[in-house]
Amino acid sequence: MVTKRDDSKPGECLLTSREVSYRDSLIRVTRLGGITAATFLFSFVLLYWALGLPRAIVLINLAGLLMDLVGLALVSCFHIHRLAAHLITFAAYFSLLGTALYTGGIDASSMVWLAFVPIAATIMVGTNHGVLWGVISVSSILGVYLLNRSLGIDLTLVPPQSTDRLIDLTAVTLAAGTAIYFNERTKALALNHLESARATLNHLATVDPLTNVFNRRYFFDRAQIELEIARLRKSCTSIILLDIDHFKRINDSYGHNIGDQILIGMVAICQENLRGTDTLARLGGEEFVILLPETDLTEAHRVAERLRMKLEHTPIKTDSGFLNVTISLGVTSPPTSDVLFPVHKLVQGADEAMYLAKRSGRNRVVTRQD
Repeated sequence: MVTKRDDSKPGECLLTSREVSYRDSLIRVTRLGGITAATFLFSFVLLYWALGLPRAIVLINLAGLLMDLVGLALVSCFHIHRLAAHLITFAAYFSLLGTALYTGGIDASSMVWLAFVPIAATIMVGTNHGVLWGVISVSSILGVYLLNRSLGIDLTLVPPQSTDRLIDLTAVTLAAGTAIYFNERTKALALNHLESARATLNHLATVDPLTNVFNRRYFFDRAQIELEIARLRKSCTSIILLDIDHFKRINDSYGHNIGDQILIGMVAICQENLRGTDTLARLGGEEFVILLPETDLTEAHRVAERLRMKLEHTPIKTDSGFLNVTISLGVTSPPTSDVLFPVHKLVQGADEAMYLAKRSGRNRVVTRQD
């Protein structure tokens, strides 16, 4: 499982993601809520005016429309979210309750719409505020009931019609369905953003940020799994530990930026000459390790020698021109597949073999059977 290079920088997906934050999602939903409420209120103003209903009913809905437009302006132009959401909610509440008082009181079809007020508040500004508006709506319904039934006060100017309830039930169903759709869409956007952030954090936790190969932590976890698989299958697993020769000299002569380019170029060459099942990881500095599943010591030595020769004869492109580098490699594998061999001992054996290669003149492969 050789990690392929990715030209994007770590964390870039967080910076360039088109997914919006949860607050931005709420602002968007509040804006849509304001537009939807304005559409309904404007329609009612025109309908009540055209039907010749009492002026008080028309003015109540007109006042609700104006309040809604103010809330819409606050959220659209100034991104003032919470105040705008409450203002838009109050505009709907004021229009519904006022209309109900003059069109039949507790028997008015507009009373059905009050059930939508806490739903809209919850979607636009959160559960706690939705509960608050739920309490206000229920209290208002009880208040109108007591006003009409207990106190005998009836402000009805237009008695309820048989078609009113059907129209209002249809409208509230459409409004609730629209609200639920946008609420689910908002949650989906927020969850996508969260998953994107989680994937980025996981990437940063397991991948070396410079070379985009796996890091030390991932390698040890993966190697332990592969060794267990090899023990169960009675197969061989080997590792190669490699180090760039005279890397400090490169940094001192050309600078660390060129040194980084050397590391990236070397990784690219190694990846081109490894199998898809192999795992290349950076242990630290200029030291890298390769996990070779289903590979015995002899075959691992051939892989290491191929990499050594490829690096020796392939100049790496840098800002200072093409530079040649060599590597020293240590190869090892567990002595037996019958017993689970600790990863750190395997790495230690490869490390000792690699340093033997360096002491023997560098640019060579040394094999060791642990």
